[in-house]
Amino acid sequence: MEKELTARPKKRRRADSAKAGLRAIGAGYLSFAQNETGLFRTAFAAPPAEWEAHEGAYGKGPSGLDPFELLSRALDEMVETGALDEARRPEAEYLAWSAMHGFALLLIEGPLQGLGRAHIEPLAERLLDMVEQGL
Repeated sequence: MEKELTARPKKRRRADSAKAGLRAIGAGYLSFAQNETGLFRTAFAAPPAEWEAHEGAYGKGPSGLDPFELLSRALDEMVETGALDEARRPEAEYLAWSAMHGFALLLIEGPLQGLGRAHIEPLAERLLDMVEQGL
């Protein structure tokens, strides 16, 4: 996800850059789910008690943030730049995450697992559009 963030195209307007950041987070999440399927599944297989008992930077990237924190930061940036109305911000990460996670699971272990990349990529773009517009 952080690699996608650093590779996002530079935008002239800060609001457009913030939106691109949200899209990069979603694209990185889907990419990880498809390319590192075992690790993706494992991340959600451990009981919450094990997450809480783990010390250190478990699941965190070079920024020191975990995927949920990256998503939260991207949404905060959208508010700061005027790309997202502050009234719509509370807990929006749960909605965005649910949409991306559901699609990821459908792709790797559900009825969409037979789709090829040529079909997946346009659907992923539409889902990212839907998340951005729905916020």
